[in-house]
Amino acid sequence: MRGYGGKTQHWNYDLESFTLMAGLAAMTKKIKLFASNPVLALPPAIVARMASTIDSIAPGLFGVNIVTRWQTAEYDQMGLWPGPDYFGLSPMSSAEIKLIAAGQSGPGTKFAPKYCDYNFTSGSGVNQPIAFREANSRLAEAAKTEGRDVGAFLLFIIIADETDEAAHAKYKLCNKGTDLEAQAWMRNQSGKDVKADTFSTAQRMVNMSTNCNGSMSTLIGSWASVASIMGELAT
Repeated sequence: MRGYGGKTQHWNYDLESFTLMAGLAAMTKKIKLFASNPVLALPPAIVARMASTIDSIAPGLFGVNIVTRWQTAEYDQMGLWPGPDYFGLSPMSSAEIKLIAAGQSGPGTKFAPKYCDYNFTSGSGVNQPIAFREANSRLAEAAKTEGRDVGAFLLFIIIADETDEAAHAKYKLCNKGTDLEAQAWMRNQSGKDVKADTFSTAQRMVNMSTNCNGSMSTLIGSWASVASIMGELAT
């Protein structure tokens, strides 16, 4: 909806999520697809209709990622605010449309099992695949309170190559190109949420490193090394 600026114009120009997922839906028979929905920008009835349409292309494989957003500039530029109108779903989809949230904060973690089927969780650091366990434990506790079974989708940045050395060289090259101006914008915007707790995405952005991966958990190594590290997730 609005990029971070900087010399690289990071995210100033990106693809519309539903349109992109519709294209991918035509090319897969088994991959789950989720389109991100900025709730204040897209009317619920339109979201429901688009979701039903994409479901007809890839039956049972499509879901919606509810995004409340954290950067006020995204909506200030359009003067948008939610309305009270009731809406209904028509046409109905062939299967239940799954919902996924991305809350890391205390309130966000409680929101996911109350209203959604999945939640994005992430850790931090390099080659620390179990760093997400704390977030998943909080999600499991919140799901237990709600009496629901809610899945976790783990977020990682993967930088891989033929060898470990080549992958780490690629990471160093990425760091040289980090857009510090864009990162500063992100910190400034996320820092406006004075009530953000230590687990929140906003607070993690405030405290993120100046490396290209910021506050995201990152796996770096050869294809085999990354596969081995990811294997630890099953233990």
